[in-house]
Formats: sequence, structure tokens, C-alpha cells
Amino acid sequence: MNNDSDMHRDLHEPQSASPDRPQVLEDPDAFLAALKKKIDAGVDPTEAAQVLRDIERTVQTAERRVEIYTDPELDTFCCTQVPSKRVTETGEIADDPQRKTYLIGIPFVYVGGNAPREFMRGEVSHECGHAHFTDFARQKRLGILAAQEGIPQDALLTLDNCVEDPRMERLVGGPLRPNERHTLFEKNRLLIIPKIAKSLRGLSTNPAQQFCMLLKVERLWALHAQELQGIEKPWSPEELHPNVREEYAQVEPVLASITGDASLPPMKVNAEVEQLLVQHLVPALKRLLQIAPWQNPQGSGKGQEQGTGEGGENSELPDPEANSLDPNDTSNWPEKLKSFLRKMTEEHRQRLEKESQERKEQAKQLEQQRQESNQLRHELLRRRDNFEDPDLREQYQTLARELQPVINRMNRVFDQFLPTIVEPQYEYGRKGFRFSVRRFVRSFGTGKEQPMQQRRIPEKPALVLQILIDVSGSMYYENKERIRNAVKATIAACEAAKGRHIQIEILASDDSNVNDPDREKAAKYLIKDFSEAFDGKVKSRIITMLTAFEERGNEDAQAIQAAVPRVSRTLRKARADADRVGSLMVFISDATTQRESTRLAAEEARRTSPLEGTAITPEPDIAGKVRYHFGPNSMVPRSVEEFPETFQEILKRHIMHLKARG
Repeated sequence: MNNDSDMHRDLHEPQSASPDRPQVLEDPDAFLAALKKKIDAGVDPTEAAQVLRDIERTVQTAERRVEIYTDPELDTFCCTQVPSKRVTETGEIADDPQRKTYLIGIPFVYVGGNAPREFMRGEVSHECGHAHFTDFARQKRLGILAAQEGIPQDALLTLDNCVEDPRMERLVGGPLRPNERHTLFEKNRLLIIPKIAKSLRGLSTNPAQQFCMLLKVERLWALHAQELQGIEKPWSPEELHPNVREEYAQVEPVLASITGDASLPPMKVNAEVEQLLVQHLVPALKRLLQIAPWQNPQGSGKGQEQGTGEGGENSELPDPEANSLDPNDTSNWPEKLKSFLRKMTEEHRQRLEKESQERKEQAKQLEQQRQESNQLRHELLRRRDNFEDPDLREQYQTLARELQPVINRMNRVFDQFLPTIVEPQYEYGRKGFRFSVRRFVRSFGTGKEQPMQQRRIPEKPALVLQILIDVSGSMYYENKERIRNAVKATIAACEAAKGRHIQIEILASDDSNVNDPDREKAAKYLIKDFSEAFDGKVKSRIITMLTAFEERGNEDAQAIQAAVPRVSRTLRKARADADRVGSLMVFISDATTQRESTRLAAEEARRTSPLEGTAITPEPDIAGKVRYHFGPNSMVPRSVEEFPETFQEILKRHIMHLKARG
């Protein structure tokens, strides 16, 4: 028997019979007898099942899925192709159009007798090759041709199979597929070639059958010429019928072009194969049938119940692979195999369901681990960013990443009016710097005569910025685009203001406001207080504005009136801390309700602090309403991307005195 390590041999190296590398054909009867002897000694079902699983693992490819089954009553190889299914990561069973699924039946004698793994893998590759490359519809056409020509149908189908087997195996195990080639060779070396060779002399009175067997064994030998180099063929021309030798000599060139050999590829187009088969091989078979009628070996023939396969009760078949069953049409299979087919498909279904259940359990465990990991990550992040809800953190970070170009432009705007103060450092006294008389003399008249490098502290500018956001129902129309733009602009302004002397307050404007006696209700509209840090709590409230205020009315005048005292108090405190202070109120609203009270409230507020109204929308009617409430010079950017330029113009109008002094 073969050893599994044989599969690692270099298949491209010419092999010959030698003491170092024996390469001889097995005795097929002794091979089968050894298998049956082990079965008679008893078969461990667990071990037999493990054999099938081991073979399965070695025959899978990216294009095909193979499942292997057996049964004590099964005495033939068989293959059927079923709709391919796959189990998704979530455990659902879905169609898999990118892959083919084959269910393979292996005779119990090989599984229970522990035949070499390469041998069984070779037979699996043989069956999969038929399913992938063989045109089984040709059998029906040949059946019609047999009736027209007066040829026994079994004879014509046997001829077709004997030509198709080596052609298909050359396609399956070409030089670029050493693994499949090796397993096919082991299958042919151990049983197929020696079995056919042994039967050739016994078929001398049946020249048509002998002709078919000769076609197959000769082409298999040519296919494995490298592996069999230096080994003598186990059959001779003297054992063949004279007419068989003559007919074979005539068809050999055509046969070689169909099946190929160790170096030449075979025909791939089935229509061309069928044409040459009908034109050259069928006439040769017909002439041999005129010498002697077709004789089926005992137990062979299409549709037989017993002895249809390799190594079964009937081991007298000249070709153990004579039975070719259509994997896509099982209606013509023998009843015994149909029963096994039903068993295979049911076990296939159970395996899919079991895999589905296991995958669901794995997905459930992975989801639980993911949640625990996310919760731990959230707890660690919460201590740093103060976000209480991880979903709100994710939403905010997504918006911030999307807005990064806008934030960068807002940074440049703030740099013009409130540059970051860098305290000047002493030049002298630092390592490597000493007082220089020459440099001191040259500095006369430049205004920089500072020999002792006294420290000068620049003036400190500060800005009090209040943002009011309209959260009435109209802001949530049109896929909430208006409120989304307002929230995005607010995020860009707050992110750009970090690290600067800018105090920002964000208020939600509606029919209730932050002066409501109900503290819980008032807190809902206070998104960020002037003194509050811009952390996760504030960012979470900003995100909740996207959904939290959908069913509210418009009371913009009251909101402005409630906001003005808050700006006034913060402005007084800022003047005590900074040299130059500016304030600005920005009302982002769609101004859908035109009211005189809103316009008057805006004019009244400007006595305390500059106030600008704006909207972020491409709707022209909204721009007109904003200008009605907040003045004809109000600017309305069409998108968030245009907001930095608009905000820059607003700052030019009201806080030019905060720009850095030269």
C-alpha cells in the first residue's frame, strides 16, 4: 500500500523501477483481497468516518466543495452535483453561485479496507472531473446514433467512456496540477491499468470490447509516461485480436489528439471531441462488431443493480470505471444508487444545518466578546473624553472626520483675528547665546535695542461667541438637511476654537429657553455654557440636536431676549481677564415664520453685542427670510463648505479690533 508521504514526490522527475524508487503496477486481485481481508476482521465506524473527513480536507478547492459518503451496501463510485450553498458569518444558509458542490460516494470496501489515501483522492478527482468536463448529453445523442447504425447502445457508451476517461483525467491532472496528477496516477497504478491489462487477453473473443479497453489503457499509459518511464507494459500485441491491432493503428493519431498525453494537452471543446469520435472511432467499432457481437461482461452494463462498480462483489469487470453516471441527471441511476443518493442529500442537508448552528453560536460568542471589548474600550475612553454614550461618540467622530477640511479653514480664519499667543523667550542666557557688543551696536535705530533681552508680554485678545441654533420643526424638513448643516457648522467652529481665548456658548432656540423655571426643561436647550469645557458631554448634546427637537414651534424673539443677558454677563467677566475683548451672537435659523417681533428683538440685542443671522442652505426663499429678520446684509452660505468664508466676513464686520497688532 501507499504511504501518505508519497504525495510529496517530485512528479516532474522521470521515474523508473529501481531499488531506490520501486515503481511497479500492483496486482489488482491481491489489492482488493487485502482490502476485503481487513473488512472481514472488523471495521471501526469512527475510524471509517475519520477516513472520509481526511479525504474531504485534501480535495477542496476555491472553485468546488466536496463531501464524501459511503455505505456498507455501496459497491461503486458515484457523484452528483447539488445546488451549492454556503454558511455566512452570521450562520445563515445562502446560495453560493461562485462554487460547485459535489457529493461523492466511495465504495465501502475502500473506506473500510483503509485503501491508500492517494488512491481514494484519485477516484474523487476522477468523479469531479466527469462532473466538470464531461458532456453527459452526448450519451443520449450516441444512443440515437446506436439505433440508427444498428450498434448496441452499451457498446457505443463504453467506447465513449473509454475515450472520455483519459481525456478528462488529462484536463484534471495536467503538468501544472501535480497534486491531482499524482493521485490520479496512484489510482491508475494500483487498480485501473493493471485490471484492464489483465483482462485484455480474456477478451480475445470479444474484439469490440477489447478495442475499447485498449483505447483507455493505452492513453492512460501515455498520460503517465513520465511516471512509468522504464517500466514494461503488462500487455503485448500478441494478446490482442489481429483486427483490434489493425483498427487501433488507424485511429491512434486521432485518439492521441483527443486525449492528449504527458506533454500535449487534450481537446477541450466537447463538440470537437464528439465529431472525431463519430467520424473515426465509431466506424472502427462497427467493423469489429461485424466479426463478433458485443458481449457484456458479467454484471456490467448501464442500469445494472449489482456489481456496477469497482471492488464490489463482482471483480471480473474489465474496466472498474465502466459505469459512468450523469451527476446532473440522477433519474436514470439504478434504484440502489438512488436510495444512497437520497441518504447523501439528507446528510448533506444535516451537515449544512449543523454548520449553520455552529456558526451562529460562534457569531453569538464573537458578538458578546465584541460588546465586552467595546464596553471596556468605552470605559477607558470615557475617562478621557467624557462621552457617556459610545454611539454618540462614533457619530460625532464620523462628522468631525467628514468636516476636517472645513475645520482647517476655520482655523485659518481664527488665526487672522485671534492668533495663538506664544510667550517670547529670552535670547541671552540660553545655551549657546552670549551678549554681543557688535550685535547691540547694530541694533541702534531699529527699535530693538534690548541688550538684557527683557521679556515683553503681548496684549491678550478674547472673543465671546454665542451660537443660537433654530430647532423648530421646519429645520427638520427635507431629510433634516437644514439642522444637519447647522450642527456641522457648530462643530467646525468649536473644534477650531480649541486652545484659543474664545468662550463659546451654544443654545437651542425654540418655544422654550434656558430661562424656563423648569430646570430640566431649561437644561435641554443649554447645549454648552460659556464656562463649560468642550468635552464629550457637550459633543453628545450637539449630536442629539439632530433628532431631539423635531416637534417644536418658532419663538425666535423670546430666545434672543433670553440669550442677550447671558452674553452681557460673560462679556463683563472677559474684560477683566483680557486686554481686548469682542463679542458676537450668531443665530443659525431658516426663519420660516416672518414676525416683526423677531426683527425687533434682533435690533434690541445689537445694543449689547453684534448679532448676525444666517442659514446654511441653497434655498433662495430661506435667504430672503433671513435677511428680513436680521438685516439686508445677512449672508447665507449655500453649504457647510462655504461657511468659513461667510464667518470670516462676519468677523471682519465686528471684531477687526482683535487682529494682532504689528
